[in-house]
Amino acid sequence: MTATITQTPDAQAQSTDEQPFQDILSTMQKGWNAKSGQTFASVFDSKHDYVVVNGIYLSGITPEANAHGHQQLFNTVYRTNVLILKLDKIRFVRPDLVLMHVLGATYEQGKTVPVDPAVVISMLVEKKNDIWKVVSFHNCNIEVSNEPDAPNKSPIPFQAMYATWYKH
Repeated sequence: MTATITQTPDAQAQSTDEQPFQDILSTMQKGWNAKSGQTFASVFDSKHDYVVVNGIYLSGITPEANAHGHQQLFNTVYRTNVLILKLDKIRFVRPDLVLMHVLGATYEQGKTVPVDPAVVISMLVEKKNDIWKVVSFHNCNIEVSNEPDAPNKSPIPFQAMYATWYKH
């Protein structure tokens, strides 16, 4: 999959290589699916902000606190959930600062992969000492109407709004 990559004028010299950002998502997904809070949180900076899907705002937390919280979830409510993440967009704000938009969903092991994404995630990723780390993470539910005709009434087709989701 190729994500949309845009650059601000100050970031024009920045490489458009998306591999470091794909690696961040791959690590998060592997950590979630292996039920390892430590692996999941390893991509986060030493102090980062995290907005949980239900709106809880955790400011300035450590990877250890992130790992501990996720491990508790993996041991209980998410123990049979599988996570999939798809990189949708990368925007270089500066050569060392990237805004990422990611589409994601969880589903029960053994069930089919969801047709539509369930969350949109915004991440601010900063390069420090040649390593990209997540400094801010905001997880938000995608609200889709249960009305059967909702896709036909949408001003933008779902396949356009979540284009990268439909590429795989």
